[in-house]
Amino acid sequence: IGYPDDEELLTLIRSVDVGLSVSLWEGFNLPLLETQWEHKPVMCFNKGAHPEIVQNTNSLCSSEQELVDKLLHLDLLSIPRSNWTSMFIWANTAQYYLDEIQR
Repeated sequence: IGYPDDEELLTLIRSVDVGLSVSLWEGFNLPLLETQWEHKPVMCFNKGAHPEIVQNTNSLCSSEQELVDKLLHLDLLSIPRSNWTSMFIWANTAQYYLDEIQR
């Protein structure tokens, strides 16, 4: 998402179903705090300061598979489950970014 200013970040946070951080060594990850402030669930790895900032310890994941499993159980995603795991294939992710750049 680049480097949104405060207003843009708030707009982005309000438009999502869940705050997701895939960083393994994030600092305090303040967007996760702001996402929780907006009463949105968050998911992140149990690394760095994440255990200190998440309100629900169920938001902490120890592996990529656990992260995917927990996201699927949120039932908030508009993406059909059969397509959700295919998003984590690098070729599909790279194609998504290429499409966005071209758009």
